Amino acid sequence: MVCRLLSLWPAPRPRLTPLLVVLVAECYAVMVCTAPVHAFQVSSATGYARVVSQAAQQAYIASHRAQVISQLAPAISAAGAGSIAIRAVAGPIGWASLGVTAGLVIAGMLYSASELQSLKNQAATTAGVPPILTINGQSVSGILSSGCGSPPTLGCAQTLLQGNGMSIQQCATLPAPVSPNPPTGWTANPVMWMQPAGQTTAACYNSYSITYSPANGAHLASSQPGTPSTQQVQDYLTALPASDPLAPEQQTDPAGTTNPAPSGSASTTNLPVAPAEMPSSVVPANNVPPGAAVINPSAPQPTQQTQTADQSSTTTTTTHPDGSQTEESTATVSCASGQHSTRTFGSVLQDHVTVWSASGLVGTLELLKNLSWPTTLPTYTLQSTVMGTFTFDFNAWAGVLTALRALVIAGAGFVAYRIVFVGGR
Repeated sequence: MVCRLLSLWPAPRPRLTPLLVVLVAECYAVMVCTAPVHAFQVSSATGYARVVSQAAQQAYIASHRAQVISQLAPAISAAGAGSIAIRAVAGPIGWASLGVTAGLVIAGMLYSASELQSLKNQAATTAGVPPILTINGQSVSGILSSGCGSPPTLGCAQTLLQGNGMSIQQCATLPAPVSPNPPTGWTANPVMWMQPAGQTTAACYNSYSITYSPANGAHLASSQPGTPSTQQVQDYLTALPASDPLAPEQQTDPAGTTNPAPSGSASTTNLPVAPAEMPSSVVPANNVPPGAAVINPSAPQPTQQTQTADQSSTTTTTTHPDGSQTEESTATVSCASGQHSTRTFGSVLQDHVTVWSASGLVGTLELLKNLSWPTTLPTYTLQSTVMGTFTFDFNAWAGVLTALRALVIAGAGFVAYRIVFVGGR
C-alpha cells in the first residue's frame, strides 16, 4: 500500500531540491542565531523587566552590615545541624508603585551546615573558648596536651590536666598523692603544682597520660572547638573583611521572580527593604545582567526624551553719521522633547514571531509541530452474531501509520513551499 502511494506521488521538479536545501539551511541559521537570545530571555508581557543589580544587593548588605550581623549571630550560635537564611524582602511601602508585590524576596543569604560549623569553630578559636574534650564517648573537662595526629602514630602520647583545688601545701607534699579516678585506658600520675600554657596563675592539677598503641586506640581523647556565645560570633563576623567567603557580602544570592529564594532552613529571618535602600532599574527583558534579581518581569516601557532644537535670529543694522554700519544679531533657541521606542531588535523580532505563530499558515505549521503522535496504538474487539468475535490490532499496522505520518508532514512542507516560493503561479 505504501509503495503504491509513493508511486503515485509526483516527481519533484528539478528546481525543488536546491530550494528545499536553501530553505532548511535558512531555518537552521535562524534557530542558531535566535536560540541563545531566547534561552536567557525573561518571559515579559512588555519586553522590559525591573531588576535589582548584584551591586545594589551587595551595597545594601554593606550599608546595613551591623543589622544583618545582629540577625545572623543568634541564629548561628543556636543553629544545630541545619542551615540558616537571611532574606531581604520588599517592604510594605513604596514597592507597589513599581509593580512589585510586598513581601517578594529580592535577595538572600544562605549559610549551609558546613559553613555554620566553620564559622562557629573559627569564632570559638578566635575568642579563646576552651575546646570540648571527649574520652571514651564522654565529655570531660581539663587541659589536653596531645602529640597524636590523625591518624595517630605508634608511641604518641596524650596528657590530661584537671584542676583539683588542692592548696600548695597539700599538692607539694612528698610523696605527692596519685591522681584519683583515671579514665579507662589512662594512667594516673602524681598531682603537681604548675602553671599550664595559657593560664594566668599556678594551681594544683591531677595528671593522666596515655601512650598510643593499636590496643588502646579507642581510649584516646578527641578535641573539638567549643561553642561560642552570640556576642563572640557577632564580634567575629564584624571583624571579617567583606572579601572573606563567609562574610555576608559574599553569601548574597539573587531571588526575585526568576530565582529560588532561600527556604527550608532551620532558621529563616526576613529583613524588610525600602525601594531607596535597594535601588532598581528597568532593562530589556532579554538583557538582564548576571546576578540581578528580577522583581517585576513586565515593567512598563521606559520613556526617553528626544530633544529637537529650533533656532531663529534677528539682525539689526545701524548706520552711523560717518556712513559706517554695524550689525547686531539676536538669536532665540527653543527646544522640544518627544518620545521614541527603545525596543531592541531581539524584542521586535520576538513580537513578530509571536504574531506569526498565531495566524495563517505559520500557525497551522506550529500546530502540526506540536502534535503528539501516540506510541501505543489501540486494539478493538468487535462482536457479531454473523461473523462472531473479530479483533483488530492497530499495532500490526504501525509501520503503515508511520509512513502515512511521514507523508502528511512531507505534504504540509510541500504545500508551504508552493505558497511561499511559487504563490499563485
